[in-house]
Amino acid sequence: MPDAGPDAAPDSSTASKPVELAVLELAVILGCPGCISTQAEKLAAGGTTRAEFCAALQKSIDAAGPLAMMCAAQAMDRFDEPTG
Repeated sequence: MPDAGPDAAPDSSTASKPVELAVLELAVILGCPGCISTQAEKLAAGGTTRAEFCAALQKSIDAAGPLAMMCAAQAMDRFDEPTG
């Protein structure tokens, strides 16, 4: 298969990571436990780094304040849980 070159569309898994992180941010801001768990598990399984994950949580905390900290803690716990 020939090289697609620099103008090729990005890999869908790479392109969707910012969207998935944004969904996590919204879930934390809204305080939806099920959404937080689902997104955290999805991002952990998808290879999101801890630094990327924490940056998204920080955005949520900046936007929603102290209440988001509780949800961010839940998200961090779910992200850190071993899968298998």
